[in-house]
Amino acid sequence: MSIDPELKLHPIATAFELVTGNRPSSPTVWRWKTVGCRGVKLPFTQVGGTAMLSIADVRRWLGEVTTVASQEKNQEAIAK
Repeated sequence: MSIDPELKLHPIATAFELVTGNRPSSPTVWRWKTVGCRGVKLPFTQVGGTAMLSIADVRRWLGEVTTVASQEKNQEAIAK
């Protein structure tokens, strides 16, 4: 039985690099985990001393952040 590659855990920076092609810096990852981006915190699993994330989680989080950004942009357009 093999593990679905989408669900396999990777260190956060590696998981983002696999999805986007860009590797976020350590301070950026820390900010996303603690404060979030546009109010959406990055979900992660702590394995030993390493914060881990699946590719599916990266895609889901990016989708949530994009949705919030779109809603904010629409609200700004309506307010004008």
